Amino acid sequence: MEHTDQKSFTVHGFCVQIISKPAFELIGFTRPVNLDGHSIGDFFTELAEQGKLSLLKGSSATPRQIWACLSEEGDKGFDCRCTVCVEAPEGQMLLNESGLFRKKAPASQWAVFEVGKHQSPGELHELDVYKMAAEIGYHFNWKVGFHLDNQHEWSPGKTMWFWLPVVPGEE
Repeated sequence: MEHTDQKSFTVHGFCVQIISKPAFELIGFTRPVNLDGHSIGDFFTELAEQGKLSLLKGSSATPRQIWACLSEEGDKGFDCRCTVCVEAPEGQMLLNESGLFRKKAPASQWAVFEVGKHQSPGELHELDVYKMAAEIGYHFNWKVGFHLDNQHEWSPGKTMWFWLPVVPGEE
């Protein structure tokens, strides 16, 4: 993901970069999910078994980062929408696959939380990224309306990222 204008912070032991990123498009597979600890993992498993994760990762000459995008666009009876996606290359058709979902993100600043090799995603979630962003003077950017993470790739000793769209100031 291309970005400019970086600021760095440490919040509760987590490194946070504030970056500016131009508008971009995500493309992938989507479904409504519950935040029950199983629905998102089951969705990733299903996509892996169908070969769709490999399709996304190898969708260009350079292997792409696969993101989990959680947004408020849930269906009745579900907590949110999970889109397993990659950033679409500007001006290029990424895949010729039916059932793809496209999501646009306007230009925004992003708080990029790094979960280091001696930390865990659980620690980050317990501390609440929304509160941590507020501690450094930012709040959630509702114009974007979703966050990105690669927690599905995390294992002990590996780094992961949580991208939260933000705007400066108090909410």
